Amino acid sequence: MGKQWGRQMKRGLGMVMASLLVFGLAACSSDNQNESANGASNQQANGKEAVEIEFFQQKREAVETFDQLISAFNTDNKEVNMKQNNVPDSSKVLITRMASNDMPPVFTDWPLKAEFKARVSSGMVMELTGDPMLDNVKPEILEMLKMDGKVYAMPVALNTVGVFYNVDMFEEHGLAIPQTYDELIQIAQSLQDKGITPFVFPDKDAWTIGFEAQAQYGLTLPDNGDVIVKAISGEQHLNELAELERVAEKMLEMRTYSTGDSLGTSYDDATREFATGNAAMFFQGIWNIPSIQKANPSLQFAMFPLPAEQADQTKVMINIDSAIAIAASAEDPDAAKQFVSYMSEPEHAQIYSSLDKSPSAIKDVQTDVKEYELLSKKMDAGESYIFPNTKWLPGMDDQHRKAVQNLIASEDPQMFMDEMDSIFFDKQE
Repeated sequence: MGKQWGRQMKRGLGMVMASLLVFGLAACSSDNQNESANGASNQQANGKEAVEIEFFQQKREAVETFDQLISAFNTDNKEVNMKQNNVPDSSKVLITRMASNDMPPVFTDWPLKAEFKARVSSGMVMELTGDPMLDNVKPEILEMLKMDGKVYAMPVALNTVGVFYNVDMFEEHGLAIPQTYDELIQIAQSLQDKGITPFVFPDKDAWTIGFEAQAQYGLTLPDNGDVIVKAISGEQHLNELAELERVAEKMLEMRTYSTGDSLGTSYDDATREFATGNAAMFFQGIWNIPSIQKANPSLQFAMFPLPAEQADQTKVMINIDSAIAIAASAEDPDAAKQFVSYMSEPEHAQIYSSLDKSPSAIKDVQTDVKEYELLSKKMDAGESYIFPNTKWLPGMDDQHRKAVQNLIASEDPQMFMDEMDSIFFDKQE
């Protein structure tokens, strides 16, 4: 990371912190934290009370998975007592706690995102370069993590996104996996003609609609969405980009085949609607597999890649997920590192991958999840691209999500394009 990028990260992080504090987000206290029961008891080691370490875990779907691993860790390591903390709006809470000098000692994060890079540039994250735990990480994943050749997070898993579909429903109506966007719309029309709701979209939750838009950028915009980086540097206006207008048109067209009020439908609502067979398809990430299975264990479902307009242009969007970092301010860094190292060991990473249904970032971990087999084939073939937002500046992702929600509410592609240009164009120093 160059000096200019570092200055941009610090400036962006400061703006995000300031804006959140203005709106009065209170730092998380022991009275309102939703702490996991595992690790809650005081352990004793050699007559001394165990060191209690907070694990601020931001991935809501992984709470039960980490519960199991933390319970095993606490049993095996009597001198350390890990306590998982998962709260609503965790990303905002984390920023507020950082501003209040209350950084959790161990936390999950998304190390390719600008916000994490800003934390590193601000000196808030412990460097892990050269630590033996990183020997367990797949080399290509470790390279993705590096910032100026250094590593600041231990990756546990990868993620990707696609279209969940009801296998029984597709088979009953003789529907094949769509290879192009037009075929996807033809399937939606066929289902709708039969009185079946083709899609459910959780547009009430801005983070999920943001992922969908990014997936469309990777398939539709120049350079798998990297044209947005050119906009940031002042090289390309987005409100003049025909491909961006096409993205807006596709997102609006797909919603003509969905449940009535997508902006009133939450992520949890959409998960239930799909799991109970009230919609045939649901765009989402592989992280939602355990939640769908829990909602309806008998449902036969799988995923296919969101198709591009031409079959040979279809790729899948990937990211590093469930990476664990340690705060530079951690009072007991050795105890914190003990847990992170534990999660890097293949036997424990295998447990995580098996429970979370996610591809592992750790060597010698086997992932065989039939639900996203078609996505795995694309990943293995190198037909993938990194989430576009990993190359944006701090604060841009939140602004972008709101812009996409505004598109769905207004149904006005030009207004969306103008808003995108306002967010991204010429924002570098």
